[in-house]
Amino acid sequence: MKEVTKHRLQAALRGAFWRVRDTLARPTAPLRSFPDYLIVGGQRCGTTSLQELIASHPQVKPPFLRKGIHYFDTGMHRDPTWYRSVFPYRRRARITGEASPYYLFHPFVPERISALIPDVRIIALLRDPVERAISHYKHEVRRGFEDLEMMAAFEKEEERLRGEVERMASDPTYVSFTHQHHSYQARGDYVEQLDRYMEHFHPSQVLVLEAERFWTDPEPVLKSVFDFLSLDAWTPPEVPHLNATKPASVPESVRRYLEDRFREGNARLLEKYGIGAEWS
Repeated sequence: MKEVTKHRLQAALRGAFWRVRDTLARPTAPLRSFPDYLIVGGQRCGTTSLQELIASHPQVKPPFLRKGIHYFDTGMHRDPTWYRSVFPYRRRARITGEASPYYLFHPFVPERISALIPDVRIIALLRDPVERAISHYKHEVRRGFEDLEMMAAFEKEEERLRGEVERMASDPTYVSFTHQHHSYQARGDYVEQLDRYMEHFHPSQVLVLEAERFWTDPEPVLKSVFDFLSLDAWTPPEVPHLNATKPASVPESVRRYLEDRFREGNARLLEKYGIGAEWS
């Protein structure tokens, strides 16, 4: 309970700070840049670490104190001027970008991005969906957003999500709490999510990466990212080897259930996008 209260207090303080900052920055929007790249997800796949390493490149300047802006998913009540105002001044950065992991799963984000910044480059970082689902569940429990046991939450997911996409389609400003926080398995259906991006962007604009390779051998992954973003070759002073590939401790029955759930989707992903050869 103390941890939940702490999260809520921190969120309230951050919200107050950003409301003041955004009010002051909005008039400067014409002098600022829209993002050159977006890390669109997935959630619990290492997007924070990847954004931090990209932002450490001397030719990159990220938004001030922000990793993810969430404009295209939960921020559609705002306007493009607000979105532009959160990025740095043009003269201060060669490129800029953000990482919002809900962008990958939200079904209407690719079209929204394409309409506003059609030349942006898209980076998707994907993790074994079995491990991702488990990590996502534990994350929501820590935040106080989930009170069901793990298997019960997985079994109830379809019922929870029913009708939410239709509500999102009818009202672009509608934010679905359960679609965002209780989509443990659906977020691992990567093929459908990547296909939506391919409908709106040329394949040369989309880079798909495997989280496990980024964690265990980040240097070549970073090189591919810097090449993709047309940045000079560069090695950060510290590149962590996170080694976050050890399977999470869960009941074997839960793991078997998830492995069965994702087996066909993983095979399709490997065939179509060449990702996940070593996944469960």
